Amino acid sequence: MHISRLLRLTVCLGVMAAITAAPAAAQVVETEPCKDEEGNLVFEEVVQWIKTPEQKLGNLGATDFGEFPTWSGEAPTESVEDGAGGASIQQRGGNPQGSEFNREAAGHFEGTFEGCLNAIAWDQYLLSPVAPAGGGVTTIIRLVIDGQTVYVPATNMAPDINAPSEGDTGLLYRMQFAFTGLYQLMNSSPSDFAPLEGEHTIEATMFSQFVDDAQGAYVYDTTEVPSRLTFNKATGLGAYTKIETFF
Repeated sequence: MHISRLLRLTVCLGVMAAITAAPAAAQVVETEPCKDEEGNLVFEEVVQWIKTPEQKLGNLGATDFGEFPTWSGEAPTESVEDGAGGASIQQRGGNPQGSEFNREAAGHFEGTFEGCLNAIAWDQYLLSPVAPAGGGVTTIIRLVIDGQTVYVPATNMAPDINAPSEGDTGLLYRMQFAFTGLYQLMNSSPSDFAPLEGEHTIEATMFSQFVDDAQGAYVYDTTEVPSRLTFNKATGLGAYTKIETFF
């Protein structure tokens, strides 16, 4: 055999051997948003604490004099005795008519959450001399996600939220409620919301109807009143009033 042909044959055989010996390329498995490789829904539980705006009074966020309370992953470390904390005062003018809320006279909170969202559980402390009848307080709440109103009760259909007494003052109550079904709602109309795994803007406005004449206030950001949100809370919801957003 001619030497040049022998060399070419040797090279070809070497290349074929290398290709045969090379491991198969790893196959990339693409998962759907909010699901693992087996197709199971996955939601990360994240706790966030409501933070006091600089001006302390949350109601002033609706004016040119301040900002609304928001939330962060930093738990409160100071006591009210040290001057910590803030409040959003209830006023009769905050009682909404239809879908209209007076944010200057009610509790309004706004912030963001990044990732897949399925539930938001609230532990909101309420200071009031008027005790909730039967351990609950009728509260009108509007929840807005990515600019879309995902919950507002029909007239005279506001939920009665669990509000057990907290501490021994007889003035403090811990409201416990949870919005559920958010993933189903957002996934059913994806063009109306930010991408499921992206950053979502969230606003909540609330008015507890049993409170009279600006005597009650939502309080937060101290060790005594660590008001908080738990995104995607999956266990321990038995004490919470569940508010379904998707049917």
